[in-house]
Amino acid sequence: MDIPSSNMEELTEKSNMLTSETQGAASHSDAWASAPSTVRPKHKLSQSTTNRPIRWLRQRMSSKRCCHFDKEQLLLLFTVLGCILGLSLGVGLRKREPPFTPRELMYLRFPGEVFLRTLQMLILPLIISTIVSSIAQLNTKTAGELGMYTVIYYFTTTFLAVVEGIILVMTIRPGDWSQDFSISDEAPDSPPCLSNAVDTILDLIRNLLPENLVEACYSSVKTCMSFKNITANNVTVKVPTEVVMQLSEEERSLLTESPETKIGRGMNILGLIFFFVIFAIFISVLEEEGQPLRDFFKSLESVMMKLITILIWYAPVGIIFLTAHQIVVFKDPMKELQRLVGYVITVLSGLSIHAFVVLPSLMLLVGRRNPLKYTYGILPALLTALGTSSSSATLPLTIKCCEKNNNVDPRVTRFVLPLGATINMDGTALYEAVAALYIAQTLHLELSLGHVILVSLTATLASIGAAGIPQAGIVTMLMVLIAIGLPTKYFILIMPVDWFLDRIRTTVNVFGDSLGAGIVHKLCINYLIKSDEERVRRASLIDGPMSRKRTTSVTVTSDFVSIQHPVSSL
Repeated sequence: MDIPSSNMEELTEKSNMLTSETQGAASHSDAWASAPSTVRPKHKLSQSTTNRPIRWLRQRMSSKRCCHFDKEQLLLLFTVLGCILGLSLGVGLRKREPPFTPRELMYLRFPGEVFLRTLQMLILPLIISTIVSSIAQLNTKTAGELGMYTVIYYFTTTFLAVVEGIILVMTIRPGDWSQDFSISDEAPDSPPCLSNAVDTILDLIRNLLPENLVEACYSSVKTCMSFKNITANNVTVKVPTEVVMQLSEEERSLLTESPETKIGRGMNILGLIFFFVIFAIFISVLEEEGQPLRDFFKSLESVMMKLITILIWYAPVGIIFLTAHQIVVFKDPMKELQRLVGYVITVLSGLSIHAFVVLPSLMLLVGRRNPLKYTYGILPALLTALGTSSSSATLPLTIKCCEKNNNVDPRVTRFVLPLGATINMDGTALYEAVAALYIAQTLHLELSLGHVILVSLTATLASIGAAGIPQAGIVTMLMVLIAIGLPTKYFILIMPVDWFLDRIRTTVNVFGDSLGAGIVHKLCINYLIKSDEERVRRASLIDGPMSRKRTTSVTVTSDFVSIQHPVSSL
């Protein structure tokens, strides 16, 4: 049917009008979404057509999150299967007749050794990138008070967690539950080094200030005592360290001690951390001039986290062969199972005390808020951390829970929580201290007070470099073992239960970050109010008297300040 030209022009004009109305509605929707709550219209335009792309985008984002969640669950499944297969393989191979030769045992351990060596290879760039990229983001001019309270809270809670772990492991002593322990018949890697508390503290200071950064990547200073016996004929005889270890204190006092400072093999973790912390602070002071360095280390951190994430997927394979090899060389696996039960009880006790006593007490006394209600508000984030075992993956949900459910100012959450996901690892620090002392007890090594202090400081500083990804505590665990001179191969003693403890300590990490945001918010209330008053004053100078009507409204909700920013842009 032919349509008259006049009617066709009328239809075309109406079509153009409908198109312009649809575009206008879409622009009104964008303006409504971007406008602050104080100027939004009371009614929302109905736009089923324009919301279709938004719904599609939300579905796509939801599907990506589901895939990411499934990958985390798959990693957990593979890790559990790796432990089970390693235990089964080790138990089965123990029954072999004739027993394995040393060469066959070396072949059995080789796939796990590849995993261990790769982890050690990534330690140095990982710790440098994470520490520098985190601390360099602190702008001393715009976030001075906020940064000060945040850093004080993080270091305080981390150090408290380490002290709790040390007290528990020295009291319970789970490594002594089985007395007849021998991890293998291999000779020690090097002669034992004996030193007292004073020598250890002096070595700590020496290692904090390395002479050469390149040398610090593979060696550290260590003071060892050499013992000599002067006979009646004035003949000096050097007494082997192995013999001295068997002597009593009275017999040892008859010998002449001579301290010798040596360059020992092993990365100087403390010196590297100390230097790069200072380095990062001065990057933040430089501001614009330091931006290229900030970008470089941020990119390096992203690359290292990708590499670690890929390597973690090989962890189940390495765990199978490391566990199987260890069970084959165990003389009595049932006694080792008994010791692991004590280790798990010790770690869980420390994490429980920290999560249910220490952190809530800080929230109640300093944050002045009911910790139970606050915990209920962040419960979805805690469950996500338990399921994903990653504080970084939980970070978006943690920010949302703190802002929406607990009324924490966004300026606080978006500064405190991302920083905490990298440097605040209370659960990891506690676990490292307990694990290091547990391994020393298992090997029947009596650590001096200086070594215990070294463990506490190393665990505190190493937890700063723990990336917020699953099983990143394995990497920092090796740092603590290296710092106190224990062979890194003995970390396999705790691997069969690490997949379980990793999820618990990650949940404690996220819990500490979330409570830290609330506490820092309370401490910085005056700072936040003054900042908003300054915004309003500047806006009045720029926009004129009309802007005075659009002042900042400040309301108090549950002892927290909820701040709505002024409409005028600065």
